[in-house]
Amino acid sequence: MSNKNKTPEAVKQFLEDKQTIADKAIYESPEGWVNAYALYKRKTKSYNYLVDNLLLKSGISTIYGVEDTGKSQLALFLLLKVVGDNDFLGKKINAKHKKALLITTEDQEEDIEVRLHNMVDNSDYLPESLSRVYTRYSAKDIIPYIKNFVNKQKVDLVVIDCFGDIFPWDLKQLNHTRVWLQDFYELTTTHKFHLMFVHHSKKDSEEKPPHKSNCSGVGLTAKGRTSIEFRKDPEDLMKRHICIVKANHLSEELKQDSIEIEFDHGNFIYTGSKQFDMLVISKDEKEALQNNVLDQTNKGKTQAEIAIELDLKQYQVSRILARAKHQEKYKNN
Repeated sequence: MSNKNKTPEAVKQFLEDKQTIADKAIYESPEGWVNAYALYKRKTKSYNYLVDNLLLKSGISTIYGVEDTGKSQLALFLLLKVVGDNDFLGKKINAKHKKALLITTEDQEEDIEVRLHNMVDNSDYLPESLSRVYTRYSAKDIIPYIKNFVNKQKVDLVVIDCFGDIFPWDLKQLNHTRVWLQDFYELTTTHKFHLMFVHHSKKDSEEKPPHKSNCSGVGLTAKGRTSIEFRKDPEDLMKRHICIVKANHLSEELKQDSIEIEFDHGNFIYTGSKQFDMLVISKDEKEALQNNVLDQTNKGKTQAEIAIELDLKQYQVSRILARAKHQEKYKNN
């Protein structure tokens, strides 16, 4: 007999029986399995974000960029915001525990001290919030140390800077990377925190539009839920761009334009956006500008005079000269 021919009481009983069978299936799920009906009953209809439309509450993300972009500074800025603020560059922070860990292999305590003073002393940030950030300066036994901490205290965010110092194999080995990251992934999902790796871009990445293939080692972006390329602005050396190149939890329109930010006394402020294609720095143009600056310098002109001559800011001239000096030193070695 079809449902339309049943009495209302019979239909009600039929639905109750189906409900009972479905609920029973939840409780009879074999160990290690989660019933799909149980997931449906949780009524989760949207993603849980640590930072709205950017970072999920749990899982792995990667931020990568070329040398001297400010990746570590941005990661520290994010940490401070998570434990002491509700806003990150105009995006809402949904931190539950207001606590975070920083594991850095590229900096010493003194480096972090200087950055903290630069950030906190030039803002309205409450220094007492720093008591909820814990730092470590060694990659040894990294998973046991994290696990031991989160078993005792809940955290919202863990930043590891940088990935290349803790990964024991060749970064080009995709399978090794994915398998090795599994322990980190399970740790984040079990203890409900977000893990961000800081990493490096390939050397020629600035000559191409932002893309996950620019990351040095494809396995890292393949395993993570979110991948962010951190780029310098082609025209203004004080500006940077957060480019979301992978995030299956976001719409495509949020992965086409950058989040443009500007240095502000050790902190960052949101200034707009740019299309990814506009962030490409032509190698020929970069070399031409550097040669022009060097030529003006050899003629005896000051940095201020060169800035006026080439329609640049003086700090841009200074950085171009510093880069040229570094390249010359590297070539001679």
